[in-house]
Amino acid sequence: GLDDSSSAGDVINVAVGTYKEDITLRAGITLTITGAETARTFLKAASSTGPVVTASGVANYRISRFTFIDSTTGIQHSDGSAVTIAANVFNLGTGGTAVNVTGAADASTIRNNTFYLNKLAVSRAENTTTIENNIFTSNTTAISGPKDDTKISNNQFYVNTSNGQTGTGSITTDPAFVSPENSDFHVKV
Repeated sequence: GLDDSSSAGDVINVAVGTYKEDITLRAGITLTITGAETARTFLKAASSTGPVVTASGVANYRISRFTFIDSTTGIQHSDGSAVTIAANVFNLGTGGTAVNVTGAADASTIRNNTFYLNKLAVSRAENTTTIENNIFTSNTTAISGPKDDTKISNNQFYVNTSNGQTGTGSITTDPAFVSPENSDFHVKV
């Protein structure tokens, strides 16, 4: 996997391409994994039922600039802290969960992502994860979890079957993507 030979503090830059991976992040390794370009750096699970990324008890990692596709779960995170999931696209299909946060995720942030056509975009077991400045469109459920919306803010929701918790400062309007059905999430001018 991408982190098998990683050391604490490593930054892994992933070139443009499509990668079939089952990535398991290890506790004690501070790691940043960054795709070259969100629109052309794709991750999907190597196994048909597993998540693309699994992190249990892992702190201080960042995943950014990927498009997660064709998988049951994009990121499975449990009992860690100081995690940042930013600037990704999650387009797993109507049976997928994009980000599943179980247990505590203190000081963790899901920011500036696009969630399109997932069964469940973000699932959180506790209200310790900040969810802000994301776009949720055409998901069955956008955000599920505790009814406390204090850490959810400034997100955009459009044609989800259920928005779930929307927090403060959120809007419901068309994000005007060029062609989301063809994975083009650029905004029309």
